Amino acid sequence: MRLCARCGASLPDDAAFCGTCGQAAGSSGAAREQPAPQPPAAARDLSAGSRPTLCADGKYRWVYELSMFRNPIILFVIWRIFGAVSVGIWLFVMALEASDGDLDMRNGIILTGTFLLFLVGMLVLSTVAYLVYALIMGGSYCVLFEMDEHGVVHRQLARQAKKAEALAAINVLVGMATANATQAGIGILSAKSELASTFAKVRSIRALRRRNTIKVNEPFAKNQIYCEDADFDFVLDHIAQRCPHAKIRG
Repeated sequence: MRLCARCGASLPDDAAFCGTCGQAAGSSGAAREQPAPQPPAAARDLSAGSRPTLCADGKYRWVYELSMFRNPIILFVIWRIFGAVSVGIWLFVMALEASDGDLDMRNGIILTGTFLLFLVGMLVLSTVAYLVYALIMGGSYCVLFEMDEHGVVHRQLARQAKKAEALAAINVLVGMATANATQAGIGILSAKSELASTFAKVRSIRALRRRNTIKVNEPFAKNQIYCEDADFDFVLDHIAQRCPHAKIRG
């Protein structure tokens, strides 16, 4: 085991990057000889905005710090998921009513109004949960990206991931205990600290320059890649050129 020269975290012998702060591990001798500074006090103290760097193993790596208040792209994903769930439930109930012959204009309006209230409630609860989560995380979401010829991995930095997993477990347990599907669902969604995309399986790519986000979508998996303005075209081109079946928007 080695120690990270930047934050002092333990590193496997073959590690190219520190999983805690994103610092390049360098050689084992250099890592041991350099004094380890104190770990950063908050996510904003990390070396965010690092440029994509080609490492000895052929992978590009960089760290991005997403402001969860200024760029609520994660909240929008949560809204879309719960919106799709609500619409699916509404269609299912409407189909049941129609099959029973009980669906008329009055019942349709009542059912639609009920599900609109349900949807609004879910969106409000998910927004509150997101804001609380953002506050606990110090207002930022710190990610280490690894990208090569075959795919890209989105990995939340280790110390944030441990905190996120604990919060997710609490949300799931509380949601199950109170029969609150929204809270349990938020817990399940927030438990993921790593997302991987295989370029050969990607079917669509969407570039959101104003949000420094590239959406990489497989049929049953979605990923979001974040990078600084100066690196946006490089990362987008690298991904697009290696996804032969993908439609590109933006």
